Amino acid sequence: IPIEYLGEDGILADRGLMLLEDGTDTTVDLEISATRWNIARLDKSSIRIQASLNNVTSVGKQYVTYQIVYPKDRNFSAIYTIKDQDPITATINVGELYNRTVDVRCEIQGQVADGFNAGELQISPAALEIRGEQQIIDQVSYAKVVLNLDNAESTVSEMLDYEFYDENDQLLDKTGIHATTDQIEVTLPVNVTKELQLTMN
Repeated sequence: IPIEYLGEDGILADRGLMLLEDGTDTTVDLEISATRWNIARLDKSSIRIQASLNNVTSVGKQYVTYQIVYPKDRNFSAIYTIKDQDPITATINVGELYNRTVDVRCEIQGQVADGFNAGELQISPAALEIRGEQQIIDQVSYAKVVLNLDNAESTVSEMLDYEFYDENDQLLDKTGIHATTDQIEVTLPVNVTKELQLTMN
């Protein structure tokens, strides 16, 4: 079961700290006992593991307790028994948080329909604050979203996922990079162009 670390992007980041992937437990193995029928219909995604980082105030390897959150739609403990769990406590590796701001760029694919013209592109936010290990964050040159017009005949407004690129325009792995928002709002006004006959009275 994956471990959900509570407060990683909130309390921990406010303290200038971050979880390092190397040395931090990401899952817990649970051994569960029940009848064969109940085991067969058990959805492991309904069980969650949560560990709070509220008391973490320093760097280095340390241990935090976690809580097993059972499904609420039935009496789980009456049907299933936890026989074993590994590890008993979660090991975390905490380092200093490094952050910087990068611009957001938009690549436009396609074009507006014939007889229409595009206005000024609007990107919100136009810059992202990214956080993580310095050696990873320093590789990032900018974030990019892709807007597909597909012969648009009216204003296009979408929430888009973004990717990170280095200074050589090479795509980077997002792993270890935390940003202030998950998506970018991109709006492109599209107006109709029409020719009218001018007459004089």
